[in-house]
Amino acid sequence: MSTAGGASGGSQAAGATAGVAASAAGGDGEVSGEGGVAAGRGGGPGAGGSQPEDGGAAGSAPHKGWSVPTLIEDFNGGNTAAPRVAVNAMGVAVATWSEQEQDQVTYNLRSNRYDPLSKRWGSPQSLIVLGTPAGSWIPSSVAVDVTGNVAAVWQQQTGAIRANCYDATSSSWGVDQPIAAEGTYDASAPGVAMDAAGNAVAVWRAFGDLRYNIYASRYDAQSKAWDAARLLETASAGFASFPSVAVNAAGNAVAVWDQYDGSHENIYANRYDAQSKTWSGAGLIENDSTGEAYTPLVGVDAPGNSLAVWTLSIASVRTIFANRYDAGSASWGTPVQLDASSADGVGLAVNASGAAVAIGWSRTATGSRLWANRYAGPANGWSTSQIVRDSPAATLLAPAVAIDASGNAVAVWAQTEGQMTTLWASWYDTQSGSWGDASPIGNNTRYSVSIPQVAIDGSGNAVAVWTQSDGKLDSVWSSRFE
Repeated sequence: MSTAGGASGGSQAAGATAGVAASAAGGDGEVSGEGGVAAGRGGGPGAGGSQPEDGGAAGSAPHKGWSVPTLIEDFNGGNTAAPRVAVNAMGVAVATWSEQEQDQVTYNLRSNRYDPLSKRWGSPQSLIVLGTPAGSWIPSSVAVDVTGNVAAVWQQQTGAIRANCYDATSSSWGVDQPIAAEGTYDASAPGVAMDAAGNAVAVWRAFGDLRYNIYASRYDAQSKAWDAARLLETASAGFASFPSVAVNAAGNAVAVWDQYDGSHENIYANRYDAQSKTWSGAGLIENDSTGEAYTPLVGVDAPGNSLAVWTLSIASVRTIFANRYDAGSASWGTPVQLDASSADGVGLAVNASGAAVAIGWSRTATGSRLWANRYAGPANGWSTSQIVRDSPAATLLAPAVAIDASGNAVAVWAQTEGQMTTLWASWYDTQSGSWGDASPIGNNTRYSVSIPQVAIDGSGNAVAVWTQSDGKLDSVWSSRFE
């Protein structure tokens, strides 16, 4: 399957065994992994990811429900924010988050791992050298391969995009290093995805030559080194924003972003071929001349077919569109509209077989609604929309979505009603062909939660992460659906 990575904010993810998930539109999350993940965007594009191998389980065992939430960080000096999560086919999960130090000036990026054998989270570890005043929260993206190796990338407020990799053999993180050099002006929106061999591709945007550009760097698992940053587009008309990346098990990658052409925002893509070790070159996959297209997300399946989704705004009416890259013909198709109603954003999950779920959210007269479309292959195309949650009085925020190897899916979201923001979820079952009743997860009776992230492993077990206050500090929590 594939993995997706994006930059800080909506939701997006992917996995080699189960699929990729992604979402965007200004949310605060991003996730990706090998089983199927959801990730998001915030300041830039959506999240990072990785994908499972071997297709995972033929079917999912009956699920019992969400576990009691577990605190996965232990720091009491400052607030936490922007958690991300990735899971591989075997159920190894990795979470990253930004953490404010006691001096209220220095910011750290920390991580924790979930071991499926012991069924426990470990001890949090720092990914960066402390002591550098970061200035604000650190948006990150994380991906994990089938053996448990991890790649994490993040935005350093000194102007760099930095990375660190975890080696499953030695059970240790390396030394963090810049992949967009220190002093790079306004480098932001990092995303990362991994293949089955532990190679990774990171994307981000940075200012140069009087505009924002999209860059990429590839991590080679053999040499354990990142290559020099590469410009993915050369258009000089306008700014490029919101990069998203996905990688399949074989190492083929696809990156998408939006870019201004002097008149409109359009969606572009560039593909990396693992055999030739070259990028194909940037090309338009959407060029509607009547509206503005933005915040794309992308996923890729085992053969290298890709699905991209984005928001198109025409006269203040926003709708969701999708396009598919066919690996056989080496070409993108024609964009199709997924839902006729107005949409505030979209999330995407793709599995190794090419099945996908796109989930959108929109405001209604008094509340808001979540809806989903399923993709069942080129012969059947996209389904009509199904309502996941219709809330006449509450605001539903930036859902994250993940899909397993059998096509079952899970969606999680934050729901605001009055002064309280609570955490909710719903499960899609392929046998019934429908979404189940939405239900709350976590402790929703005391303090508000942040926008969550979710990932799913090869057996269909899901893991969600989010931040929640205890009345004093925001901490990182996790719950499992199994």
